[in-house]
Amino acid sequence: MGGLAQRLGLGHRTHLSWALYDVANSAFFTIVVTAVFPIYFSTAYVAREAPAGAVEEVLAGFRSDATGALSVTTALALAAAAVLAPLIGAVADGAPVKKRALALFAAIGAAATMSLAVIEPENWTSLAIAFAVANVGAAVSIVLYDSI
Repeated sequence: MGGLAQRLGLGHRTHLSWALYDVANSAFFTIVVTAVFPIYFSTAYVAREAPAGAVEEVLAGFRSDATGALSVTTALALAAAAVLAPLIGAVADGAPVKKRALALFAAIGAAATMSLAVIEPENWTSLAIAFAVANVGAAVSIVLYDSI
């Protein structure tokens, strides 16, 4: 590989792979988490089949609208990541599996993100679960990435 990649310091496959990982996780948090999915989820949540006039639902003990449901989903996902990350990090520190664990959690996050495109919008619960899994995968992979 030469030319532009070489001038950018990406001449080695390892440098290029780290750069592409950074681009991908930045895109996930910028586009999916911040810009696109909240709007899509709100539309799906409001359009769900519910009794006439019902715009609220009880989720995790809270009465919530679409924003509340997405907030609870995100909070639960990040709490799960906060519990999993140190455990997985300890295992990865004890055995030479950091890169494999990073690849596994990045793949879990990517697969869950891709599943958002094929889940029917009316199925807001499945959308929320896939979004949570994507968040956990991305968050844990970033913790592993930072430890390498």
